[in-house]
Amino acid sequence: MSQKYGDVMKILIGMTPVKQALVKQGEDFMGRPDRYSFRQIADGQSLTFGRDTESIWRARKKLVQNALKTFLASPSPTSSSTCLLEEHISKEVDYLVTRLLHEMKEKKSFDPFQYLVISTANVICAICLGKRFSNGDQELLSIRNMLDNFAEVAAAGSPPDFIPVLRYLPNPAMEKLKELSKRFLAFFQKHVNEHYEDFSEGKKSVDNTGAQLPEEKVVNLVNDLMGASFDTVTTVLCWCIMYLVAYPETQKKIQEELGHFGRILPLLAQNVSLLPMEWKSTGKKQLEFSFSEGEEINMTPRYGLVLKLERCEHFQVKERLSKL
Repeated sequence: MSQKYGDVMKILIGMTPVKQALVKQGEDFMGRPDRYSFRQIADGQSLTFGRDTESIWRARKKLVQNALKTFLASPSPTSSSTCLLEEHISKEVDYLVTRLLHEMKEKKSFDPFQYLVISTANVICAICLGKRFSNGDQELLSIRNMLDNFAEVAAAGSPPDFIPVLRYLPNPAMEKLKELSKRFLAFFQKHVNEHYEDFSEGKKSVDNTGAQLPEEKVVNLVNDLMGASFDTVTTVLCWCIMYLVAYPETQKKIQEELGHFGRILPLLAQNVSLLPMEWKSTGKKQLEFSFSEGEEINMTPRYGLVLKLERCEHFQVKERLSKL
């Protein structure tokens, strides 16, 4: 086409236009487009998919940052962990290690995805909801399935975003998106109401600029944190394990480095904070991942909102004790 009609369109992107758009005209380019499908998520109150004004967007972002910083800086009242987040991660790693070793003993090989999902969800729920779910908790499993379905529906695209007339025609994918969003909000609102019974103050928040935030815009920030981190963190962990299996020499090097830290830093109270979190979390217990003999490692991703691994039941794990 270009040979017949010449250059129809040319796009040149360099540092100058990028700086102009993101720095000098940042307010004009911030946020996401106002799409019909985005309005169905969290009743249109999502920070991730919403269309807030600059002042509201900044106030909500600041509120999240301050809350996370406070949580990270809060000391653990019941353990020697340096903060509450480390305590939650350490406990969950212990549960995960025990579970993986049990599955290996029972089945000889397994799919780690479902166990990583549960552990990731429990850390996130501890941060956002202040509670931990058991491995077989039906409510948590329901949320996991909902988020999986949500990712699949969102990845399929939404024609009504670009052809408005389709909004008035039957659309199973859009109806499923609405249903999943409502179910997730119902789950989330249930736990928020439980917290309100214990603490009912501060139903509105004001930042330093005086921008007042309605209750729904504050509450849905936690919804965003859970929805955004649940699937992505699990996927990252799955890829990490797959790369450890695919490159055993790298896995061995990581284990040696962790062991080196344990030897040069005695586990004294004043030195615990200097150790890598992986070392503190596993209590000097290391796992060695491998693949079932004769099985081929498939690292081809499943394309979608997140590049996930194909589910595989050929992972193996064994405990690699520290030399300490």
